[in-house]
Amino acid sequence: MDFDDIVEFFQHFEWIESNWPMNIVDFNGNGLMDFDDIVELFRKI
Repeated sequence: MDFDDIVEFFQHFEWIESNWPMNIVDFNGNGLMDFDDIVELFRKI
């Protein structure tokens, strides 16, 4: 995982939200897919 993955996640945010299970993309564990998930993903790299 690298910065390019975060860019892709951000660019395809709406598609991912509609097509992926929430438990896979809810990186901050608040039950929502939101900008904070992008921030948390960034912290993990």
